[in-house]
Amino acid sequence: MAKASYSLPQASEPFQPISRTAICILARLAAKRAVQDQLRSDGVSVTLVRPAEIAAKANEYLYTHSELYDEARERAVRMGMFEKPRRKSARKMQALLHNRGGAIYWGQLEQDMAELVRQIADTRLTKL
Repeated sequence: MAKASYSLPQASEPFQPISRTAICILARLAAKRAVQDQLRSDGVSVTLVRPAEIAAKANEYLYTHSELYDEARERAVRMGMFEKPRRKSARKMQALLHNRGGAIYWGQLEQDMAELVRQIADTRLTKL
């Protein structure tokens, strides 16, 4: 009798979440550009308008035009703005360094350091 396979199909590419911060920034920039274009079309010089006023109008524009977030998400994907993997916390790193007996496990690190010291010593001796 054949065994059933309950495993899910694997994705061809690893999942990479899009940066939420990048989406918000791109959407806010698009809203700011739209406000500045609107001011220019009204004949107002953008350099004479306080940045706080432009930011406030951009926030209102973004609130009323939520489709800017969808456009920003598409733009972030095109630009490759994916979240970077976060660093592991110090507690998790400590748990990785300690073996079950409680002693610090350096293993490969000690071997790599010893090899590096040997290489440095060899290069210094050959220069003499």
